[in-house]
Amino acid sequence: MAPRTTPPFRADLGAAYAGEIAALAALGCTYLQLDDTKDDLKRRVEAAARYVDADQLCLSPQCRFASTVDGNALTLDQQRAKLDLVVETAADLWGS
Repeated sequence: MAPRTTPPFRADLGAAYAGEIAALAALGCTYLQLDDTKDDLKRRVEAAARYVDADQLCLSPQCRFASTVDGNALTLDQQRAKLDLVVETAADLWGS
């Protein structure tokens, strides 16, 4: 599997989300393994924060664990591990 890269962010992203919260679907949920790290997620937030104030950003998993109608073949433990990573990273970035 090729490593994921930070998606490009447009310079006008800040104008699109002026006064709103932008959720970054920064955690992949298609693969069973926990392939993202806190540092990966932090880099994605930092890239978006060049265009939108970091206080207007939040993290979320992609597709809410269901990128197909049948969902993804993730166990509850795998989903929990991915959600724990989101929560821990958000606490590091924005505090508890």
